[in-house]
Amino acid sequence: MKCKLCGGGNVVNFLERKNVPFMQNLIVKTESAARGVARGDLFICYCAGCDFVFNGAFDPDLTFYGGEYDNNQTHSNCFNDYIGDIIDRLTGVGGVNNSFVVEVGCGKGDFIKKLIGGGGGAAGCRGMGFDTTYEGDLSFFDGALKFKKKYFSKENVDFTPDVIVCRHVIEHIEKPVEFLKSIKEAAGCGPALIYFFETPRIEWILEKKVIFDFFYEHCSYFSETSIGNAFESAGIAVDKIRAVFEEQYMWVEASSKPDKFKNGPEKIRRNMNVLIEEYRAAEFSFRRKCEDLLCGLSAGGAKTAVWGAGAKGVTF
Repeated sequence: MKCKLCGGGNVVNFLERKNVPFMQNLIVKTESAARGVARGDLFICYCAGCDFVFNGAFDPDLTFYGGEYDNNQTHSNCFNDYIGDIIDRLTGVGGVNNSFVVEVGCGKGDFIKKLIGGGGGAAGCRGMGFDTTYEGDLSFFDGALKFKKKYFSKENVDFTPDVIVCRHVIEHIEKPVEFLKSIKEAAGCGPALIYFFETPRIEWILEKKVIFDFFYEHCSYFSETSIGNAFESAGIAVDKIRAVFEEQYMWVEASSKPDKFKNGPEKIRRNMNVLIEEYRAAEFSFRRKCEDLLCGLSAGGAKTAVWGAGAKGVTF
């Protein structure tokens, strides 16, 4: 198998799960619909050449992002505080003021609404959110913010943005370099164009042994090294990469200025092989404990329920 980021062949599989739900953030109305969701396999691989982790069994035709898809986290006060911190950074050191901002994969639009029109948001900005799952009005703040229920692509864009924001999208994309190139092409790659991306950190998942963070929707998992490789392969220069949200996510700041390639952040390679082996042992132990517990409860005639039907409950 070839790596889906660099095309190299130094790839090893370290996790397999069969017949898992194809989406964990899909809201369904009936028990029969929940039981009947499409399923796929996880064949999680690691490329030693570029540090990329991906699902080698991913089938993009299984996934569908429509109005029933909802991964909104803004009902959490803790997460809202974090969003406020991100907006403060964008409007402070990020310099996102008096700009045209596009959010690629905006979901229900909560983030860009706060950025453009919320208290403490960006000054003098206009914006547009793109997402096929968006629901609601298409215009806010006297037309300063608009939404399109479409993918961000060259065919759907008739303007030149100053800023691209893309949060928790690239991990859903099977071919990340092609995705980044398509964004660059659609944006028009103006000389002052800046990018802000956010995605989970594979280092955090492995270090914390978070078995619930491997699931079908996420077909691509990035380290600081591999996300830098992806951007540079797409012709986008990375300026900064920071671990955020208690190091669970990474925040990438980049630009289309070619002279910045030689001055990008230093890539720090972690010993991923050690992290992977420790993770594999932890998942095996956890599964055995769960199986023993459930078998014991079943043998005693107990009825068992999973408390929490959110994403991690679905994965469990």
